[in-house]
Amino acid sequence: MLGRFVCCNPHEFKAITCPTCNGEAPYVHTCEDCGGSGQFFETRDCPHNLLHPEAYETVAVLRHFQNHNVLPVQGGQDDQTPLFWEALAFLHAEEAPPPEDPPEPPHAPA
Repeated sequence: MLGRFVCCNPHEFKAITCPTCNGEAPYVHTCEDCGGSGQFFETRDCPHNLLHPEAYETVAVLRHFQNHNVLPVQGGQDDQTPLFWEALAFLHAEEAPPPEDPPEPPHAPA
């Protein structure tokens, strides 16, 4: 089991960036998840401590798969749990670069 982190000043608020819009324009202005604030929520606790210890173990298994191409359960892809594939898809989505700004609409000729 991985330990909990003690890395933050407990007297400060820590803002968690909205995972949907990433706090970036122009998406933040219309984001329904954060209401346009760009922040998911604030906490006085270290953000690492908000995760269940099993979340760190899951990420460690996913990283091992990414780095060494070794599946967590002996066998092939069909032998893995659906949770493994869901977690892998979630990790890939989290690591994906933010979407690019939408292109400007073409201007009508004058």
